[in-house]
Amino acid sequence: MFTTLQQVSNAYLAEWSQRMLLDAAMSYFMVFLLVLVRLSGLMVIGPFFGHSSIPVQMRMLLAFTLALIVAPALPNVHDRGFQALDQNQDGQLTGAEIPRGVRESLLQDPVAQPEQLAVSRAEFSRMHAVPSTALDLLWVVGTELLIGMLLGFGVLVVLSGLQLAGETFDQQAGTALNEVFNPALGTSSSPTGQLLFLLGTTALLVMPPFDGHLMMLMNLLQTFEVIPVGLAWVDMSTLDVLRHLISQSLVIAIQIAAPLLAAMALLSVAMGFLGYTVPQINVLVLGFPIRAMLSLAILVVTMSGATEAVLDLFPRTLDAITQSLLAGGQ
Repeated sequence: MFTTLQQVSNAYLAEWSQRMLLDAAMSYFMVFLLVLVRLSGLMVIGPFFGHSSIPVQMRMLLAFTLALIVAPALPNVHDRGFQALDQNQDGQLTGAEIPRGVRESLLQDPVAQPEQLAVSRAEFSRMHAVPSTALDLLWVVGTELLIGMLLGFGVLVVLSGLQLAGETFDQQAGTALNEVFNPALGTSSSPTGQLLFLLGTTALLVMPPFDGHLMMLMNLLQTFEVIPVGLAWVDMSTLDVLRHLISQSLVIAIQIAAPLLAAMALLSVAMGFLGYTVPQINVLVLGFPIRAMLSLAILVVTMSGATEAVLDLFPRTLDAITQSLLAGGQ
């Protein structure tokens, strides 16, 4: 009888251990998957990582490798985030100190009271959400993917201002019909627009002290400190930042193209007076090479200023988007 009870007890303990190991493995796999999804968002639309010249397999391998590094270090990453969130340094996150995604998760408990919520350092370091249904998994994956895509889209908006300025150059020079395919955006663009777009991308990659690709990765990794995986939350302030970036991109395009627009306006007036005073001259035939040479000269002069404008706006763009994401998570 005693032997039978011992066998039943051992079988129960073995089954319980297997179940616990399986639950722990599934939980860790889900954390790794959500980390991979957040990093993959940058690989989808980022101006460097999402470029079509980089094979999809290489982008997937990069995201997978980064996820292997980040996922085991999440407790330490959350510990740094806890120190930043704990404003009164009492060792607990209460009230407004708790990130919004965590707060919404805790409030799902029917007995939880908003004014009594508190999260300790140990609890926050282990904080993550494991979706229980397919619908929850779809929502969480979409939110995590959106965080990475927002960072890449913000930088892409800034670089698009250079392309718009280049297309304005070609329209004024008469070479807008000679369009080429822009693989970074998946659309056709004018030669000068493509040139300025690639110039801005190259400047962000190679010109110190920015190292744009590393800055984008660092800002994305910073979101893991305050926004636990599975508890991401995108606030309306992020959309306001993107709207402001679009307006700033248009301002950059106008600033770069303004000298050419002014010169072309003066040239048009001069050609009009010349055609009126000397009717024998074919103003259309004479004006086309003059426009081309003048636009080329102004382009050479303004290229350095265009690069400086992008380099000045790039770090502020990343900081604004990252801070809006972190503020949305709080």
